[in-house]
Order: sequence, then structure tokens, then C-alpha cells
Amino acid sequence: MTAPPAPPSFPSSIEAPELRRLALASAAALDDGTVEQALRSGTIWIRHTIATWESSEGTTLGHLVGLSLDAALLARIAPEPPVVDALTVAIAEAIAQRPLESLRELRIHWDGAIRSEGPYRGDALRTGLAEALDAYLKERGEENAARALGSAKFDIVSRLSDIVATVHVPREVVAREHDFREITDAFRFLLAGPEGTRVRTHIRIGRP
Repeated sequence: MTAPPAPPSFPSSIEAPELRRLALASAAALDDGTVEQALRSGTIWIRHTIATWESSEGTTLGHLVGLSLDAALLARIAPEPPVVDALTVAIAEAIAQRPLESLRELRIHWDGAIRSEGPYRGDALRTGLAEALDAYLKERGEENAARALGSAKFDIVSRLSDIVATVHVPREVVAREHDFREITDAFRFLLAGPEGTRVRTHIRIGRP
């Protein structure tokens, strides 16, 4: 009597290259160029088994997945819930192809934040962040907000539980409430980083 074929074997947990390949295959059905670009060009990282839960099949491993993107691509994704949802579905479906593994959380963040260690201080970080803010706002089509921020001074303080950005916009700069909302979102999405840190942005009119 012939023995039944052995079930496929899997490594203990999914790794980034396999996850990218499977997620791209899943995303192909969505026909969304932004989702595909994010999965191809972004850096994928995984924290395995941040949670477990029991099911009828056994113990399921829940993973945290991070996707770090450049500022312009982040601007096309982070503020757009439908795009975030599509990425989440693609990654969740990819992980679910493996027995007893699941997506617990997806974090999408700026790739500059993952390279910055310690407090958000220093000229090098300020320069990189200023360029990222400009790229983010222009990709969003917010030219006026980018001009307003280009004339502004800002201070970033990293605290135990959050990051505080104080932005000083010169009085002579013409900006709308809409521009300030976009600037606030830009700081929030760019500074949150891989840990999803809370970002508080205070906009002040006038020189510091």
C-alpha cells in the first residue's frame, strides 16, 4: 500500500522575501499600482509571534509586519484608508497561506525614521526631515503647504511616550487652515516611525 504524500513543510515562521513574493501575488488581483509599488520598493520587516491564540487547528502565531517607504510613496498611502486596507489584505492573505500563521498588525512608516536612532535632534536629522516633509506635501499636491513649511522653523522633541513637533510659521506666510492640517498630518506620518509613536504637532504663527 502506497503511503500518502507527506504534507508540505514550512520554516518555523514566514520571512520577508517570501512575504513580499506572496503579497505581490495576492495584490495582483487588486490592480492597484500604488499597492504593488509599495510592496516592491518598500522595506518589509517582521516581528514574529507578538501574539498567539488557540483555534480548532492549533496555536496560531500572530506577526507584526512593518513596511517602510520613502516620503513621497508614504504620502500616497498613509493618509488613504482604502490603500492601507488593500495593503493589509494583501499581506494578511500572504501570511495566511502558511499553516497557523496570521497578520496581527501592519505598520506603515517613513524609511527615514527607521534609520534615525535616539532623540529627534541634530542638523542631519533636521535636513533629512525637512526634505521628507517637502516631498510628502508636494506628492499630496499641497504646494502651498510645502511653501509655508519651507519658510517655517521647527523643533522636534522625543519624549518617553510621544514626539512633540513645534512649528513656527512666519506671519507674512499666507496659509489656510487646510494647509496646517496637511502639515500636521505630514509630521504625524513621518515621525511616528516603526514603533507607531504618537506625534503631537503645535503650529505657532510668528518667529520663535
